Amino acid sequence: MAAGYLKAVSEGVGRKGHASAANFSALGKATEALTRSAQDVVTQAEQLGKRDAELQAQPDALRRAHGNVSAGTFYTARIAVAAPRGGTLRLS
Repeated sequence: MAAGYLKAVSEGVGRKGHASAANFSALGKATEALTRSAQDVVTQAEQLGKRDAELQAQPDALRRAHGNVSAGTFYTARIAVAAPRGGTLRLS
């Protein structure tokens, strides 16, 4: 878009270095397009900020619902099971 704007500006210069009326029209259209594009970017940034806040709030809500659990309460176990046939493995 910026390249189009620069091309329109450079091609629209008439005699004695003055811009033609058509150049001002193109400039106005390019300005409107840039404004819309900037507004879209701002809207997307606001939406991403809200989504980020929602995602950050999820762990906090879980901690409040289940108490403030310390890191030592959770354990990770990796179990390799070799069996002659499939079945259910229950851990408690």
